[in-house]
Amino acid sequence: MNGGDVISLDISKVRELLKSLDDDERAKATGVFESLLNRSLIKPDRELTHTKVRGFKLEGRSYKANSHIDVFRQVLQIIFREFPGEEHKLLSIPCRKRKYFSEHFDDLRMPEQVPGTDIYFETNENAKSLQVRCETVLKLYGMDYLSFEIDYYR
Repeated sequence: MNGGDVISLDISKVRELLKSLDDDERAKATGVFESLLNRSLIKPDRELTHTKVRGFKLEGRSYKANSHIDVFRQVLQIIFREFPGEEHKLLSIPCRKRKYFSEHFDDLRMPEQVPGTDIYFETNENAKSLQVRCETVLKLYGMDYLSFEIDYYR
Protein backbone atom coordinates (compact mmCIF):
# COMPACT_ATOMS: atom_id res chain seq x y z
CA MET A 1 0.00 0.00 0.00
CA ASN A 2 1.50 3.35 -0.96
CA GLY A 3 0.78 6.83 0.43
CA GLY A 4 -2.03 7.53 -2.05
CA ASP A 5 -4.09 4.43 -1.21
CA VAL A 6 -7.35 4.92 0.65
CA ILE A 7 -8.35 2.54 3.42
CA SER A 8 -11.93 1.37 2.95
CA LEU A 9 -13.49 -0.23 6.00
CA ASP A 10 -17.02 -1.41 6.63
CA ILE A 11 -17.97 0.42 9.84
CA SER A 12 -20.41 -2.37 10.75
CA LYS A 13 -17.57 -4.91 10.69
CA VAL A 14 -15.33 -2.61 12.73
CA ARG A 15 -18.11 -2.22 15.31
CA GLU A 16 -18.61 -6.00 15.53
CA LEU A 17 -14.88 -6.54 15.94
CA LEU A 18 -14.73 -3.95 18.73
CA LYS A 19 -17.74 -5.48 20.50
CA SER A 20 -15.85 -8.77 20.77
CA LEU A 21 -13.14 -7.11 22.92
CA ASP A 22 -13.28 -6.75 26.70
CA ASP A 23 -14.28 -3.33 28.08
CA ASP A 24 -10.79 -1.86 28.51
CA GLU A 25 -9.54 -3.08 25.12
CA ARG A 26 -12.74 -1.84 23.42
CA ALA A 27 -12.37 1.65 24.91
CA LYS A 28 -8.76 1.93 23.75
CA ALA A 29 -9.37 0.41 20.30
CA THR A 30 -12.44 2.58 19.67
CA GLY A 31 -10.38 5.71 20.23
CA VAL A 32 -7.62 4.43 17.95
CA PHE A 33 -10.04 3.54 15.14
CA GLU A 34 -11.85 6.88 15.37
CA SER A 35 -8.57 8.74 15.36
CA LEU A 36 -7.13 6.80 12.41
CA LEU A 37 -10.33 6.99 10.38
CA ASN A 38 -10.99 10.57 11.45
CA ARG A 39 -14.67 9.73 11.85
CA SER A 40 -17.11 8.41 14.38
CA LEU A 41 -18.11 4.77 14.56
CA ILE A 42 -21.70 5.78 15.24
CA LYS A 43 -23.80 4.18 12.52
CA PRO A 44 -27.58 4.02 12.11
CA ASP A 45 -29.13 0.57 12.15
CA ARG A 46 -31.30 0.49 9.04
CA GLU A 47 -33.20 -2.52 10.36
CA LEU A 48 -34.88 -0.43 13.09
CA THR A 49 -37.53 1.11 10.84
CA HIS A 50 -41.01 -0.28 11.63
CA THR A 51 -39.80 -2.35 14.57
CA LYS A 52 -41.42 -2.88 17.96
CA VAL A 53 -38.99 -2.38 20.83
CA ARG A 54 -38.52 -4.79 23.74
CA GLY A 55 -35.71 -2.93 25.45
CA PHE A 56 -32.03 -2.16 25.11
CA LYS A 57 -28.61 -3.14 26.41
CA LEU A 58 -25.93 -0.79 27.63
CA GLU A 59 -22.60 -1.60 29.25
CA GLY A 60 -23.64 -5.15 30.09
CA ARG A 61 -27.04 -4.27 31.58
CA SER A 62 -30.48 -4.88 30.08
CA TYR A 63 -33.34 -2.38 30.27
CA LYS A 64 -37.00 -2.76 29.31
CA ALA A 65 -38.51 -0.19 26.94
CA ASN A 66 -41.74 0.05 24.93
CA SER A 67 -40.71 2.31 22.07
CA HIS A 68 -37.72 4.00 20.48
CA ILE A 69 -38.51 7.28 22.24
CA ASP A 70 -38.76 5.37 25.53
CA VAL A 71 -35.23 4.03 24.91
CA PHE A 72 -34.02 7.59 24.35
CA ARG A 73 -35.73 8.84 27.53
CA GLN A 74 -34.08 6.10 29.55
CA VAL A 75 -30.64 6.76 28.05
CA LEU A 76 -30.99 10.40 29.08
CA GLN A 77 -32.04 9.35 32.60
CA ILE A 78 -29.02 7.03 32.86
CA ILE A 79 -26.72 9.84 31.71
CA PHE A 80 -28.11 12.34 34.20
CA ARG A 81 -27.93 9.81 37.02
CA GLU A 82 -24.28 8.99 36.18
CA PHE A 83 -23.26 12.61 35.51
CA PRO A 84 -25.30 14.89 37.79
CA GLY A 85 -24.95 18.58 37.05
CA GLU A 86 -23.60 17.98 33.54
CA GLU A 87 -26.90 18.01 31.63
CA HIS A 88 -25.99 21.19 29.74
CA LYS A 89 -23.32 19.29 27.78
CA LEU A 90 -26.23 18.07 25.62
CA LEU A 91 -26.61 21.58 24.24
CA SER A 92 -23.17 21.25 22.60
CA ILE A 93 -24.30 18.47 20.23
CA PRO A 94 -24.20 19.91 16.70
CA CYS A 95 -27.47 19.94 14.79
CA ARG A 96 -28.04 19.81 11.05
CA LYS A 97 -31.45 21.34 10.43
CA ARG A 98 -33.11 21.79 13.79
CA LYS A 99 -32.22 21.55 17.44
CA TYR A 100 -32.28 18.23 19.28
CA PHE A 101 -31.95 19.77 22.76
CA SER A 102 -32.78 23.19 24.13
CA GLU A 103 -33.47 25.11 27.31
CA HIS A 104 -36.44 26.69 25.50
CA PHE A 105 -39.66 24.79 24.87
CA ASP A 106 -40.43 26.82 21.73
CA ASP A 107 -37.17 25.83 19.99
CA LEU A 108 -38.47 22.31 19.33
CA ARG A 109 -41.40 20.87 17.36
CA MET A 110 -42.49 18.26 19.91
CA PRO A 111 -40.52 18.99 23.08
CA GLU A 112 -40.40 16.94 26.23
CA GLN A 113 -38.62 18.08 29.36
CA VAL A 114 -36.01 15.83 30.92
CA PRO A 115 -37.29 15.32 34.49
CA GLY A 116 -35.33 17.30 37.07
CA THR A 117 -33.64 19.56 34.49
CA ASP A 118 -34.34 22.69 32.45
CA ILE A 119 -33.46 20.77 29.24
CA TYR A 120 -35.99 19.82 26.58
CA PHE A 121 -35.45 17.23 23.87
CA GLU A 122 -37.09 16.65 20.51
CA THR A 123 -39.45 13.67 20.42
CA ASN A 124 -40.47 13.95 16.76
CA GLU A 125 -37.76 11.59 15.45
CA ASN A 126 -37.69 8.27 13.59
CA ALA A 127 -36.13 5.08 14.96
CA LYS A 128 -32.80 5.47 13.16
CA SER A 129 -32.40 9.07 14.29
CA LEU A 130 -33.16 8.16 17.89
CA GLN A 131 -30.66 5.30 17.83
CA VAL A 132 -27.94 7.61 16.48
CA ARG A 133 -28.89 10.29 19.02
CA CYS A 134 -28.57 7.74 21.86
CA GLU A 135 -25.09 6.73 20.72
CA THR A 136 -24.09 10.38 20.23
CA VAL A 137 -25.17 11.26 23.77
CA LEU A 138 -23.42 8.22 25.24
CA LYS A 139 -20.22 9.09 23.38
CA LEU A 140 -20.39 12.74 24.53
CA TYR A 141 -20.45 11.58 28.15
CA GLY A 142 -17.67 9.01 27.66
CA MET A 143 -19.86 5.94 28.02
CA ASP A 144 -19.40 2.76 25.97
CA TYR A 145 -21.71 3.61 23.07
CA LEU A 146 -20.66 0.49 21.16
CA SER A 147 -22.27 -1.63 23.89
CA PHE A 148 -25.60 0.11 23.22
CA GLU A 149 -27.99 -2.18 21.39
CA ILE A 150 -31.75 -1.91 20.88
CA ASP A 151 -33.60 -5.20 21.34
CA TYR A 152 -36.68 -5.48 19.18
CA TYR A 153 -39.19 -8.09 18.09
CA ARG A 154 -38.19 -9.73 14.81
